[in-house]
Amino acid sequence: MAANDLAQELPWVDVRLGETPLRVMIARTEQEKRTGLMFRRRLAPDEGMLFVYDSPHQMTFWMKNTLLPLDLVFFGPDLTVTEFIEGMVPGVGRSDDELPRYTSTGPAQYALELASGSVRRLGITPGLSLEIPLTLLHSGK
Repeated sequence: MAANDLAQELPWVDVRLGETPLRVMIARTEQEKRTGLMFRRRLAPDEGMLFVYDSPHQMTFWMKNTLLPLDLVFFGPDLTVTEFIEGMVPGVGRSDDELPRYTSTGPAQYALELASGSVRRLGITPGLSLEIPLTLLHSGK
């Protein structure tokens, strides 16, 4: 099977991060979050994946089977940016033990993966708000 055949496809949703329009897939279920952006060969500059959790907690991500370098933006329950990690390294071909873990320094309830370089390119800073219809965050469970 080709890598593109293994990439997760979820519905695209239009959101805004500050003044910037984005298209995101929303990972709500444990399986959707576990699969994330694995095997995806392309991610447009205005695309990403939003990971939704029921409550704030310290989050840890890894790049298992990920082909693209990514930036990771963390949000509090009010959908404002709390912190971010730039330049997460693709993990395809590495054993689980060799994969770096990327952990938030504080609790977050949502996380957004974007193409590497997006944090700088979009001017993402703490306090910036994500605008998304709230019904989309918890529907489809």
